[in-house]
Amino acid sequence: MKKLWVRLSLALGLVTITAIIIAALLANYQVSTEFRQFVTHGQMVDTMVPELVQYYAAAGSWEGVETVLAALPGQGMGQGQGQGRGMRLGAPSLLLADASGQVLYDSTGTRQGDRLSRSEMASAVPLEWQADTVGYLLPGGRSQSQLPASAQLFLDQVNLSLFQAALIA
Repeated sequence: MKKLWVRLSLALGLVTITAIIIAALLANYQVSTEFRQFVTHGQMVDTMVPELVQYYAAAGSWEGVETVLAALPGQGMGQGQGQGRGMRLGAPSLLLADASGQVLYDSTGTRQGDRLSRSEMASAVPLEWQADTVGYLLPGGRSQSQLPASAQLFLDQVNLSLFQAALIA
């Protein structure tokens, strides 16, 4: 009878530890992904949105906007890096769509001419000029771009806290 009790206790302990590890890994992945998306969104608003709105105001349309996007920080041609589609290593991919949601620019070249879904339009940064939405800017896919040092430090501290909480549990 003692052996059965020991085996059941060990099995329960193993299941509990496995569940804690899985929960910690999932929480870590979710926090890292969402935080990277938050930082990328902030960088887009700070750097890309004013440049793109200024381009639209001067040109009156999005025609030729590829040259502006290629010149923005984190975009454009890498020297032999990326997937052969003009992306720099570590740069976030991005989509530019017109006011109706049709993709005009895709830094990876895979969605050119497609339409943004409703959820994509809801999470995109609206580009506004003279009180009208003239386009949408959206980071494409999951960003694995290099974070600024302060943001990376914050993410490392959050991950350490998750690890410590898992150990305590």
